[in-house]
Amino acid sequence: MSAKLGNPKVLAGVVFAAVALVVAGAWILLVSPERSKVGTLDGQITSVQTQIDQRRAGAGSPVRAQSRWIGRWRSAWLVYHQGSNRRFRL
Repeated sequence: MSAKLGNPKVLAGVVFAAVALVVAGAWILLVSPERSKVGTLDGQITSVQTQIDQRRAGAGSPVRAQSRWIGRWRSAWLVYHQGSNRRFRL
């Protein structure tokens, strides 16, 4: 058998087969189990993205949120100052 391994073509074939076996084994042991996790993570990503989209749609535009805040502040300010003798004009 060692006489056959002396031939460079046979030696190259054996080395190539050994490397192919190592790569295939690494794929089966390391990469393949992680690929099953990808499906689970894709589902989680889709779920979180849907929640983000729903919350953005519910919040409305920043200008609308700011005007709501200003309106609430103004009404609270008016309620607070209604009891005073001063007249404020807004």
